[in-house]
This record gives sequence, structure tokens and C-alpha cells, in this order.
Amino acid sequence: MNIQINTFNLSGNQIVTGVRLDESTPQELNLMRLAREDGAKLISSTYAPKEITISGIIKGTSRSDLETNIDTFKKNTMITEGDLDVDYEVGYRRWTVDCSGCIVTREHHNISTAAFELKYVASDPPFAEEIDSIAGNPKMNGIYSVDMITANICTADLDLGGTAKPKPKLDIFIDAAGNLNNVSVKNNTTNTQMDITTAWGSGDALEINTNSRIVQKNSSNVEYEGIFPEFNLGDNDIDINFTSIGNPNQEQAIYNSDADINSNWVAEAQSFQITPTSNYSQIDLLLKKASSFDYDEWLETFSATTYKDVANTTANWETANSELKFGYSGSSIVDSYSESNYTDDTYMARLGAGGINYVAQSFIGNGKTLNSAKFYLKKYGSPTGTMVAYLWAHAGTYGLDGYPIAPLYATSNSLDVSTLTTNSQLIEFTFSSNFKLVNGVKYMIGIGYMTGGGGANYVLAGYDTSPSHAGNGAYYNNGAWYPDQTIDYIFYVYGKNYDTTANVGQSLGFDTGKTSNTFVSGTQSVTLNGGTSTLEFSDSADNSSWSSWTTDITTLSRRYIRFRITLTGTTTASPLVDYVTINWVGNIEVNICSDTAGAPGAILSIVYIPYTSIGTSYGWASVSMSVNLTAATNYWVWIRPSSTNATARTFYWAYQNTNIYASGLRARKTSSGGSWTTYSTNDHAFKVYIDESPSWEISARIEYQKKYL
Repeated sequence: MNIQINTFNLSGNQIVTGVRLDESTPQELNLMRLAREDGAKLISSTYAPKEITISGIIKGTSRSDLETNIDTFKKNTMITEGDLDVDYEVGYRRWTVDCSGCIVTREHHNISTAAFELKYVASDPPFAEEIDSIAGNPKMNGIYSVDMITANICTADLDLGGTAKPKPKLDIFIDAAGNLNNVSVKNNTTNTQMDITTAWGSGDALEINTNSRIVQKNSSNVEYEGIFPEFNLGDNDIDINFTSIGNPNQEQAIYNSDADINSNWVAEAQSFQITPTSNYSQIDLLLKKASSFDYDEWLETFSATTYKDVANTTANWETANSELKFGYSGSSIVDSYSESNYTDDTYMARLGAGGINYVAQSFIGNGKTLNSAKFYLKKYGSPTGTMVAYLWAHAGTYGLDGYPIAPLYATSNSLDVSTLTTNSQLIEFTFSSNFKLVNGVKYMIGIGYMTGGGGANYVLAGYDTSPSHAGNGAYYNNGAWYPDQTIDYIFYVYGKNYDTTANVGQSLGFDTGKTSNTFVSGTQSVTLNGGTSTLEFSDSADNSSWSSWTTDITTLSRRYIRFRITLTGTTTASPLVDYVTINWVGNIEVNICSDTAGAPGAILSIVYIPYTSIGTSYGWASVSMSVNLTAATNYWVWIRPSSTNATARTFYWAYQNTNIYASGLRARKTSSGGSWTTYSTNDHAFKVYIDESPSWEISARIEYQKKYL
């Protein structure tokens, strides 16, 4: 094995022997744990910087010669951004490396040799590239080449080698530009595509380098749409598409009269004829919209489960408080005064005897949701009836005596007091309501016993007269509360812990009622509480087959919309989502129709113009179509809003007050089922583009450099 660092050859060097190379290829996995599922889902994987270790022995004819050789060795091997070249049984490979360490070991009994260990890191990239020879040049593999392309598409089936993901370079040469408009490169295997639309001239050279991530025409950067095509090891099915510039068949003057579409007029139309018989690919309309424009709105407040997707929602869609947050898992203590501070039955309040029906204890909330409470109880005699726990608001200010006011919640379960024993024990009461204990706010927790007591039959609640708890007790006697800071009842208050695995809230599909839409915005009102809340959207044409989730709602356009919220937080703090708002407006529907008795007839093609692409001043709005039209035949283009008609949804299609276009008529109607009214003296502004045959000559070449892990 030959190993060379820049021009310093370790394997063939007289001062180095016994060379050994060790390499490590770490792969980092991005895993997502799923709620209540074993293992995890792989989201993505990337390769970390590669570590390479080279070890061997440095030689010298004497101690002085050895030291000289060690210095020479260090000078040539401790490099940054250098080339580490290695020959393999088949081919040569090069890493771009930085030296992270050099260890030379001298032993006292040996003055002619010293062991060494070099450590290198290959980070950008962490792969080796194929070279033509040791210390040679990069080896490019030409895998596809074709000349004289005069069609709309050429295809390539590429078989790419190496062990790391290949990143080819595509060169496209415009031998003759003709009517070339767009160049598109798509890898069907990975479903990734890039489109470049610019002005082309004969002799232009386009480079798409997926390794350096550049797109250049004649060595200057150009804009593109989509993403860089990705390539797999092995087979790749490639399409290179070319599209032409369509020439307008008809073009009217720039008009300044308004044809309004609002509550009075629901559709506007223009008839036309074309020459020649052919396929037509584009239509332009001269449009503007009202300066003030309203949008439709879906407001989800979580106050009902109408749109809750039960199967895919693990978070708590809580209708009681109208919010989305983590679910609950277990509980922990909010505040307490332990029975360990109480050693006998000396201090016990009698409930159901002497007019005392309630006892209560103050405590401080900590932001958790109330779960349960415990009290230290026993019975005396044979009391009967039930006992219930209560949460009250606190009448006093912080640090002062207070008593319960404004009952907030009572426990859903009650205690049969006859089941108590004559020995004191902690008895738990559970609250079913989702009441949030505001952090730092004082409350009263207590119990009430109203019936079956008196005389020698009552319930006893333990308290301490030398409390260490920063609060106060209180009791209710003969119709009045009596607070007392000298006592604390034995109590525990528990708050619910959040379940951090219950972190997804997903809606069902909402029907906008419009076939095609412009989604303007999707927002959430959320209190993060130190966590995160990610809002995503998906659309569907049929409420069954859905698009992939995206955070950008403006990329969606179909009839049904849904959302998904992913929360992160801790067991003590969850984001709280109050509502989600989605705004949209139906798009402008453009219909190409045949003619029936001088009015729009059967629809041949339907396309849509997004409202967001129309300005408040007149401008040409373009839509693509594909429809075969026959020369000297009447056709119609008619438009209508797919959104609810309203004054603030008005848009305008420019027209001329004179019969400027003798081959056509303008028409309009007042209802979807009504008849068309034609105007022989008016014409709308429009352009129809023919789908022309290619008139270019193009050459293409694809090459790549094999990469190795």
C-alpha cells in the first residue's frame, strides 16, 4: 500500500518503514422516538468527519540522523487542507485532511528508530475521491453524453459507483438556442428536480454541479426553481426536459375599463378563434383585484372535538379550557405538611360536632394542574354520611390570615365516613376537573362533613399547633370561617405531571368549499412555557388522499386543509395552544369552452389563477394549459371566483368599450345557473399561446467522481 501526504511519500521514503493505516467512518443517525412504541424511526443519517490514523517507524543511521529525520517527517506530515493519497488494489483515493496530532515515541535503548502515530481528520468532505494515480489528478467518470438534441426530452439510465452518495456535474451546451425557454433536470429515482428559466443564446453553457451546489450559465450564477437533483448509488433514471417559448396567437391592447365580478356578476367571458389548428399551452388575462380584500377563515379553539383526529392525536385536546397541551402521566406534590410532624392524637379538629363542618389549609400553587389531596383522618364513634374535599380561593393576602372564599372545585368522589378507622391515616380525594394552580397564588384546600355526625359520633382531622409550614389553617363553625396561623392541618396536595410523549395534536380535514384555493396564512396562538410548538399543514382534493406535511401553508391549494401541532416541553411545563387560524380565498377559475349557440358551452380545460398573483393594478396573469383547438372555430374563455362573492372579493378583467376584436364577443352572467348576456361592442384583454415545436440544438454531458466512505 502506497501512502502519500502531499508530496511526502510514506511508503517509499527511506526514513519511514512499517506503515499502517486505520480509518473510521462514523455515521450519525437522526432518530425519533414514537409515543408508546418500541425503538425509534430513522429520520435521516449523515456522515461525521472521518478519522484516519497512520502509524509506523521513523529510521535514522544515528541519533543525530534520527532527530533530523523526525523533524523532516513532522514538517511534511503535520499539514492542514492537504491531500492524503492511498492506492488500493483497484484505483487510487484521495482525502482532503487536516492533521489533528502527531505522536513520536522515543525509547532510551533505541537511538536509530522511533515509532510514530499520525491522526488526520477528513471533514469537507468526509469522503475519499477517486484519482488517476498516486499524487495524481481527480479522475472524472464520463457516464453520459449526447449531441444534437432537438426534442423536448432526453433520458439517461445512469449506474453510479463508489460507496458514498455520488454528486455528478451536468454540462448542457446550447449549440443553437432557437425558441428554448426552460431547462429541467429530474431524477425520477429520487423524485428531485431543478428548473432553469432564463434568456438563452446560441453558444451558452449551463453547468449544474451537485457537489459544489452551483448553477451557472457562462460561469455566472443563475436563478433556479426546485432543488438540486439527488443521485443514488447504482441505478438512476434521469430526464432532461426542454420547453419552448410559446408565441401568443391573439393579443389585445392594454385596456383601462373595468369588468367587475362581485355580488352582481358571477362570471365574465370572451370568445375567440385561433390559427392554426394545434395544441395551445398558455392563456394570459389582464386582471386586477380590489385594494381591500377579505379572506375566509377557519378558527379552531379546541373548545370542541368536531375536528379532532382522535387516531393521530396523542396530546390533550382539552375542550374544558379550550387548549391543546401535553397529556398527563402521574402526579407529584405541590405542597404538604407531613404527618411525620405529628406524633399523637392531641390536636384533631372534630367535624360534624359542635358546629364545625369544614376545615381548610392554605397552600401556594406552582403552575401544575390539580390532581388530588390527602388528609390525616380517623373516626370517633359511629359517624355516617359522606365527606368531600374542596378547593377554595384564598381570602387573605400572602403571609396574612386567610379563609376560604369562592369555591372552585369539589372532588368527584366522596368518602363514606363509616369506612374510616379509629386510627389516624392519610385519606386521598381525587379532583376530576383540569384546574391549573397558578404559580405563586395562594389557595385553600379542605374537607367538609355535613351529615351523620354530632354527639359522640364525628370525624377527626389532625393538625399541629407548632407548624413549620408557611401558611395557615382555618375552620368553619356555626356559619363563619375562622382562620388561624398557629395551626397547620396534616395535608398533601398533588399536581399532575405532563406526559412528554403525548406531543401531537392533529385535526381532521376542513372543507373550504372551494375546489382550488390560495392559502394565505396559518398561525397558532401559543404560550411556549420554555418548550416548542411546530405547526404544519396538509391539503387534499377529496379528504382522503393527503399531501405531505409542510410548515408553509402557502404552497397548498386544494379543497380540504388540516393541521398538525407537535409539542415539546418537560413534565412540569407544556406549551399551551389556544387556537389555530387558517386564512384562504378561493382562486379564480379559468375555463376554456366550446361554443354553443353563441355562448360558452362544454368545458374543454379548467385551470386556476391564485388571488395572490393578482395585483391591485392591472397586470397579465398567466396560466398553463394543454388543449387542442381547431382553426376558424369559436371558443370561449370564461372566468369566475371560486370563493364567496362579496364586494371585498371583487376582481376586474380589463375590456375595451369598442369592438376591437372582430372575431369575438364579450359575455357575462349574474348567477351560476343563469344565462349569458353578450356584448358585441366590448372585448376583454387576453392572449392565447400555441405550443410550438422545438427549434433548438443542444448537447449534454454528465460526469462524476467516485466517492468512497
